[in-house]
Amino acid sequence: MDRIIRQGARLRCDVHRAFEMFTVNELVQSWLVPLAEIEPHQGGKYELFWDLENKEQDSTIGCRVTAIEQDRFLCFEWKGPTQYRHFMNDADPSTHVVVFFVPCPDAAEACTEVRLVHSGWRRAGEWEEARQWFDRAWRVALEQLEHRVNTGSPWQERSWSMIVSTTPTIEGKRIAQYLGLVSGEAILGANIFKDLLAGIRDIVGGRSGAYEEELRKAKQIAIDEMVEQARVLGANAVVGVDLDYEAIGIGSGGNMLMVSASGTAVVVES
Repeated sequence: MDRIIRQGARLRCDVHRAFEMFTVNELVQSWLVPLAEIEPHQGGKYELFWDLENKEQDSTIGCRVTAIEQDRFLCFEWKGPTQYRHFMNDADPSTHVVVFFVPCPDAAEACTEVRLVHSGWRRAGEWEEARQWFDRAWRVALEQLEHRVNTGSPWQERSWSMIVSTTPTIEGKRIAQYLGLVSGEAILGANIFKDLLAGIRDIVGGRSGAYEEELRKAKQIAIDEMVEQARVLGANAVVGVDLDYEAIGIGSGGNMLMVSASGTAVVVES
């Protein structure tokens, strides 16, 4: 299995501007994160903060630039979000991101291909889950980057917080714009069913605690993917959220469980 994440974007700008979108704090804040503290030199900080009230938990605090050549490439360390920090953030070495900036071949106007490679993924099941999560997250993030550069739409004017509700309306808010259906999925492996039927010993209230934890993580992955899709559309809320669970049969009588989340991305105003 290929354990390296590869994602890309095509930007209608020259390589210098594309390089700045990853190295200038204000520009990074316009498409990726609400707060960036980047020192664009080898050994400099590459710290991004998604939750300004909890900087230690959901950030790349402590990450460094490992290599850099202006307008050509940028390399930096990376950490995991809250749900994966317990194993990703103590790993030595940490996962590693390399971004290449390549002029588009045969382009009639300024154009840059951004090629991102995220490596360092281990083989354990929780690492594979994190890798799949980041594969989706980087795809969505680079879509945001394309939108920011190619349309000029200022992502920094949009709310970074996201309201998620199972109801069609939000008390005290007015829906100003409907942006469309968004969804996310996650799959639990076949061993989950095998372990449950085998009778794992940590039973609480008639259920397996290990099974509950795996189900909780899958649900969070599905919701996170749905929220990221909504963010790309420019939403600040998702309403009418529905969670669905479906058993999928595989060979030799095994099963996998797919958890899906769906809702309507909207812009709300007070």
